[in-house]
Amino acid sequence: MTTRLEQLEHDTEQSRADLAGTLRELKSRMTPGQVLDDAIDYFHDGDVATMVSNLRRQAVDNPLALALLGFSLAWLISPKRAFSSTSNSTSRLRKVKNTALDAGERLSSGVHAMAEKARTVGSRIADAGETVASAAASTGESVSRGYNEFARSAKATSGSTIQNSAR
Repeated sequence: MTTRLEQLEHDTEQSRADLAGTLRELKSRMTPGQVLDDAIDYFHDGDVATMVSNLRRQAVDNPLALALLGFSLAWLISPKRAFSSTSNSTSRLRKVKNTALDAGERLSSGVHAMAEKARTVGSRIADAGETVASAAASTGESVSRGYNEFARSAKATSGSTIQNSAR
């Protein structure tokens, strides 16, 4: 019986030593840098990258939805979100409404400012296009006049040369 007990104790100690070695190895592999690299690789390739790209595009296309989502998440994790009374609920709802309206107004003014900048840039591009078109037309007319003058002088020169050689 003692040999069996000693064998079990020895096996237990061996298992503990193996487990400790495995844990040390895992700990050395799980440095923050390695975890970050693995996460970046995971999110960079495949379906997850497509999902994140689509999510980013949708957030850019619809910032109000992103703002409301962020506000909702902040409200959910806030420690004071439990309503203790109806009047307290009403005042909090009023604050939420006012905050949402303020955020909407800020987003709206930002969108309007961006639209105005886009109109200004578009107008400048159109003006530059008109200037380039005008310069190209002027250059084309000048080249055409120069070619016509050259052709007339060449014709006149060749005509006088032919008359002189016929004499």
